[in-house]
Amino acid sequence: MTHRSDAGEITLGRLLRLGFVIVFASLLFLFLDTQHRTAGYQAVHGEGILGSITVTKCDAHQLGTVCTGDFVSADGKVQRHDVRVNGVEALAAGTLPGAVTGPDADEAWTADGTPWLTPSIFQFSALIPLAVVLAMLWTFLTGGPRTWRAQSHALRAKYARDRAVAHQRQVRMGRVH
Repeated sequence: MTHRSDAGEITLGRLLRLGFVIVFASLLFLFLDTQHRTAGYQAVHGEGILGSITVTKCDAHQLGTVCTGDFVSADGKVQRHDVRVNGVEALAAGTLPGAVTGPDADEAWTADGTPWLTPSIFQFSALIPLAVVLAMLWTFLTGGPRTWRAQSHALRAKYARDRAVAHQRQVRMGRVH
C-alpha cells in the first residue's frame, strides 16, 4: 500500500483546477440563462407567438415567486395549459398580453414590463466567481499591491517636488518670504 504525502492537502494545482471548474460552470450557466432570456425577449417582440396569458396559480418560494397559467395565441390555434409565466410576481386578475417561443413552449413571457431584465439570485451567485477571477486577473496584470504602493509613493514624491519648485519660484519673485 502506498501513501501519498499530499493526500488532502490544498495545493496550487488543485486550487487552480477547482477555480477553473467553478468559473466554467458559472460561465455556462450565464450563457444558457442569457440564451433563455433572449428567447423570451424575441418572443415578445415579434419572433414568437403572440397571445394572452391567464395566470392561474402563484407559489412563493424562498428564491422568488413562480406563477403558472394558460396561454392562448391571438388566432386561437396555440393553446398551452399550465405553463410557467415569466414577468408576473402575483396572481393577476384577467388576462395579460404575452408570447411563447413556439407551439410546444413550456413557458410564456408577459409583454408588460421587462421580465428578461429582472436579475435572479442565481445570476448574482454565478457572477461572484467571475468577479473574483476578474479582480485576480486585473491584480496580476497591474502588478498587484506592491506595484500600486510604489506608484503611489512615486506620485506623492512628484507632487511634493512640484510644490517645492512652485514655492521656490514664489520666493524668487518675492511673493512669499
